[in-house]
Amino acid sequence: MNDLHRTKTRRHAPSVLITGASSGIGAATASALCGAGWTVLAGVRDLSAAPEPAGAGRIIPIRMDVTDPGTIVGGVAASRDHLGGAPLDAVINNAGIGQLAPMSTVAPEQMRAVFDVNVFGAVQITQACLPLMRSGSRVLFVGSVGDRITMPFGGPLTASKWAIASIAEAFRLELVADGIRVVLIEPGSIFSPAVDKVDASSRTTSAALEEAAPDLARRFARAASRAVENERSGSSPDVVARTVVTALTTRRPATRYLTGKHARTLAALGHLPDPVFDRIRLAIFEQPTSPQETR
Repeated sequence: MNDLHRTKTRRHAPSVLITGASSGIGAATASALCGAGWTVLAGVRDLSAAPEPAGAGRIIPIRMDVTDPGTIVGGVAASRDHLGGAPLDAVINNAGIGQLAPMSTVAPEQMRAVFDVNVFGAVQITQACLPLMRSGSRVLFVGSVGDRITMPFGGPLTASKWAIASIAEAFRLELVADGIRVVLIEPGSIFSPAVDKVDASSRTTSAALEEAAPDLARRFARAASRAVENERSGSSPDVVARTVVTALTTRRPATRYLTGKHARTLAALGHLPDPVFDRIRLAIFEQPTSPQETR
């Protein structure tokens, strides 16, 4: 009787806490789950930015900044109060930020900012929510197909995704004894407002590099432009939201779900020998394959 798909036998609607619910994948997922009858505790930094309820469920805005331990504690306490003694059926670690930069010049504070949101925040949220969960609950991490591959100049972002994939696996192995399933969602190219932030940040980085390292600036600009172009032509966040609903409602969920444009193709390419895959990635992002090509 612990499987979440058997909701008709419950005396309460299934509940889920989702971080980063104000836009993109988070907002689409909150709306999809609300439409499916869930009580959605929508974690947002600004309460006015919470998605509107739609369908049979409820959306309850919860103020939560995953980089602020105080709001995590307060947000989980508020969630407990809203649940009124009922267990939390699922937590979705969705909040994330993107950052493109050359590994040779990226500032430590830039790396820390990415890991604070994409990695450390997800760990703290999960730890704080576990006391509200019970056998049959589920923990989802929204990562990226970037946890299987790395793109040139995408190190800060993909490194965080590789880290969260390993962390999700560790949670999965450790929580099996408690009857809690852990799932990793691996989106490919997804078009959301986050793309504009990555684009603006990349332009700033390129301009800063121009005077000191013009060749590096040009190579970075080409790679960043291609990466942004891929995201702008990507799938709707609704595609990921439907995958999340499947992961939460199917009786025996997979441990990983590839979803969205390019996800399966990139995952397959990741199995190629490194020299072959390197050349493909360099070609995709318009990068030289030897010193001679830079001249």
